[in-house]
This record gives sequence, structure tokens and C-alpha cells, in this order.
Amino acid sequence: MTCPKSIKYNELVDIYISGESKLDNEKYIECLYAKLQEECEEVITADSKENLDKQLEIIKKDAVIDVFPYASITVGQKGLALSDMASLSDAIAFSDDGRGVQTAEMMKEAMLKAKSLGKMIVAHCEDEQLRGDGYIHDGEYAKLHNHKGISSESEWAPIARDIELVRETGASYHI
Repeated sequence: MTCPKSIKYNELVDIYISGESKLDNEKYIECLYAKLQEECEEVITADSKENLDKQLEIIKKDAVIDVFPYASITVGQKGLALSDMASLSDAIAFSDDGRGVQTAEMMKEAMLKAKSLGKMIVAHCEDEQLRGDGYIHDGEYAKLHNHKGISSESEWAPIARDIELVRETGASYHI
């Protein structure tokens, strides 16, 4: 596939949304995470109507597959203030992908707002305090190869918290 433009989300994975499609007439759908970076340009985080509209323009202009953007749960995906979720209702769901929402209060508020909009929360479950500066599961491999480990609790604790919040709020939720 020859692609003149690629879009990066979370600065890790390229999603090619323009150029010649070689998808054998199959239907492909991609959900674009809340952070989008056009090559050589600024990061566009879908935490405002203006930024979401920029993403939607790029998708409309260049996509060769169906692409549905997520909007961020919090402003700048920093977990400090909830995004204006009502103004972001053109997004398919809300996610701070790549960063976990760190407090139960913020997640509960997000779940209630998303539920009122008929949208889903798509969570990245990671407690940054428990993770520390680790980057790989704190198992035998990490120990044998001198890697900084991450405890399993750093992922299951936020999941347990969020499951309780889902029971309380009735929100749609995806891990």
C-alpha cells in the first residue's frame, strides 16, 4: 500500500487512512484513539470540539476505511479535569488511552456523563503510582533480564475499582 499520509495515534502505531486500499473489499472499521499526531505536526488530542473537528476533517478527507474517533475523558489526557464530553458527542466513545484515569471520583464523573450521552468509556487500566517507572510485567523474565517490573496490581486494582463504579453508575465500559 502506497500511502502519502499516515496518522499516528498514541505516537506508537501508524494507521494509514489514505492511498490505495488493498483490503479485498472487506469491511474494516478502526477506532482512532483520542490522541492523533499527523506526521511532522502537532499532537491533536480530542479533548475539545475544535480538536475533534480537526480529526473528523482528516478522517473525512483521507480515510479509505471507516474510522470512528474516541474523544478523551480528561483535558489533555492528564486526569485533572473532565473534558467537555457533551461537546464531544460526535466521538464514538471516550478514552484516555495510554493513561489510566487515576481517581475513582474522576472516573465516576466520567461514567455518569458518558452514560447520559449514550457513550461508552474505553479504559486504559493502570495505576501510575503502583506502576512506578516499570515497563514490563514484574515476573521471572523481567528479573532474569534486569528489567524494571510492573506489579500486576497496577492493572487489576483500577479494573476492580471500575467494575464497582460500573455497578454503581450503570455506564457502558470496555477494558
